[in-house]
Amino acid sequence: MDYQEMKKRNEQKIKAIFLSNLHNPRVHILKKEVVVNLSHLYSYFSF
Repeated sequence: MDYQEMKKRNEQKIKAIFLSNLHNPRVHILKKEVVVNLSHLYSYFSF
């Protein structure tokens, strides 16, 4: 598995986590934190 495919898979994982978090009622309280965490994840995976 090459680097590009790994990167694509990581992005898909993050999107799946993000989408499942959107449907979690607790996240509405923590939405700001989640967004911050996700932006950290995105910057981590897009070298």
